[in-house]
Amino acid sequence: MRSANGRSEEGFSLIEVIVATGILATGLLSLAGVFSIGMIHMAGSTPGIIAREKAREAVESVHTARDTGNTPWDKIKHTNATPVPGVFLTGPQPMYAPGKDGLANTADDVAAGYETLPGFDMPGWFAVVAPAGTPKDVIARVNRDINAALSDSALAERIETIGPIVAPGRSPEQTAEFLRGEHARWSVIAKEIGVLPE
Repeated sequence: MRSANGRSEEGFSLIEVIVATGILATGLLSLAGVFSIGMIHMAGSTPGIIAREKAREAVESVHTARDTGNTPWDKIKHTNATPVPGVFLTGPQPMYAPGKDGLANTADDVAAGYETLPGFDMPGWFAVVAPAGTPKDVIARVNRDINAALSDSALAERIETIGPIVAPGRSPEQTAEFLRGEHARWSVIAKEIGVLPE
């Protein structure tokens, strides 16, 4: 095509635009899938971390009880060779704080269970954010695709088996408002306990 001044001008054909749009849409859907898998793995790592810490605390409680003589060693070791069964409970048990004997996973732990703090609320959550200056149409498109992915019942069930509760449907504006509220809430707590940025 030639313009009025005689220069040759070329542009994108309709087919090229359609192909480019299809590639972009595929990339965005793949990105939504990556975010979903990332959230699943992040949520799945939390119980593992807690379990490892609780196991470490249980081992340390045995060493402490043995070294202080608070509980006789023949009860701590919990073997069939001892005439009196050991103090440990068998099978999966709720996570409680050690009781008077100082040992985790024993019968007196029930009375020394973790107490809830009145007014304390610390739910975990995941959100997908974008760098400042990201075009609003891109944010809206990614938000729409992620909400569509999370609305899939099979994916939602898979995520919920790990722990998080899937709650699709939030708009970018609602998410931004939620994040501002969390920032304000934790800023007050950080100032009260004297946490300083590093």
